[in-house]
Amino acid sequence: MVRFPQVKDNPCDPSMIVCHGSPYAKYNRLNTSYGKQVGFLTEHTLFFVLEGKKHLHFEEKTVTISAPDLLFLKKGLYVISEFVPSGGKFEALMLFVQEPFLQEFSFLIQEQGIIKGTNDPYCIVPSNTLLRKFSEGYLHYFGTSFPTREVVLKTKLQELFLLLMATPQKEEITNMIRAILGNRPVDIEYLVKQHLFKPLTLQDFAELSNRSLASFKRDFEKIYCCSPRAWINRQRLSHASGLLRNTAKSVSEIAYECGFESVSHFIKLYKREYNITPANARAKCATR
Repeated sequence: MVRFPQVKDNPCDPSMIVCHGSPYAKYNRLNTSYGKQVGFLTEHTLFFVLEGKKHLHFEEKTVTISAPDLLFLKKGLYVISEFVPSGGKFEALMLFVQEPFLQEFSFLIQEQGIIKGTNDPYCIVPSNTLLRKFSEGYLHYFGTSFPTREVVLKTKLQELFLLLMATPQKEEITNMIRAILGNRPVDIEYLVKQHLFKPLTLQDFAELSNRSLASFKRDFEKIYCCSPRAWINRQRLSHASGLLRNTAKSVSEIAYECGFESVSHFIKLYKREYNITPANARAKCATR
């Protein structure tokens, strides 16, 4: 699973704009199509698809965003793929939107009243001349540095949202902003059932549930009478034990399928839980 954006992994990445440790923008260019990837989007993001296509894969449908359109996507867990045309490339400009900015911007749109709209975590905005000119101009900020750059970038983001308010999708954008700012806690039992075998940390689960880490742990323990780390590991290990007995999958395949990103960590936890390594547990079953 890919977590994005990750500033700490490469703080000097020339394709990223970072100010005081916070990601502002990313320029992405691919020459090869990639298959489906599970990605944890850690910031609300505006995607300008400059070339190629981006696909969002949901259980019930696949949503395609083609160049030169724009996608506004809430932070969260998604299955995403990019399409590169033959002899072409995929190119996208991503602007990251933090909630304090949306809180300030929401005061500018209060007079529009209550908007009823979709609960989809995304909105697609067809491109127009002003949006294209905006993305073209923004690309010039990559690789530059000047004393007031952060102030300018914040002003540019406000400019972009004002441009979006001038499109036919203004009600959808407004609805998304209000949904983000008014996020209510997600049902923990539903959340854990949906994502138990994905390689999510407790912080990831907390963010997906719209809670602080402390609140997530507290609410989880009220339901399961157990710490989330212990309960989740136990469920994953139990599932892994069944796969070891009933499939020919390798230990590493089983580890990743059960949500462990480290095979050595999986083996360590499995031995601690069952007093035997996964490989020996499989061998023991084979001799019966």
